[in-house]
Amino acid sequence: MLPADDRALRIIERLVVGLGLTSLTIAVILIATGWRLETLASGGVFPQSQIERGERLYNVFCYGCHGGPEVAPRPAGAIVYPPPHNASGHTWQHPDCELAAIVRDGGDDVTRALRVASAPPGAVEMPAFNQRLSADEIAAVLAYIKTMWTPEERETNERVTRTSCAT
Repeated sequence: MLPADDRALRIIERLVVGLGLTSLTIAVILIATGWRLETLASGGVFPQSQIERGERLYNVFCYGCHGGPEVAPRPAGAIVYPPPHNASGHTWQHPDCELAAIVRDGGDDVTRALRVASAPPGAVEMPAFNQRLSADEIAAVLAYIKTMWTPEERETNERVTRTSCAT
């Protein structure tokens, strides 16, 4: 028979190993069934504002192609592809329903024409994010993008959205 200290140590070791295996099993199940950290975050486990959530998602899914809030100088009238979403771009000229559709479904005829006209050879087409982002996550990304615009650009976007998007 083992002394009491050795028995207690063995029980603790078994608990630690058991908890580790249980945690690993849960992680594998969550990954295999498509759970994401964004899902847990949106459920209130890690509460955050829509804009903070949108910024995080934008940095993961959008920043690599569209850049961030910094405004890079460019010649007047120059078309940049893919377009920046900051104040130097033209995203603010489009209604929210159109922007959400482009993010959800990928490039449309207008974005394809812009790509053909101004993109360098081999430039990637706007992908569809409908399998990666929920409607709420897309709305959060758009809320963050709007923080990069001037007040006048936000006002124009609100007006265009009111007249173009069914509520």
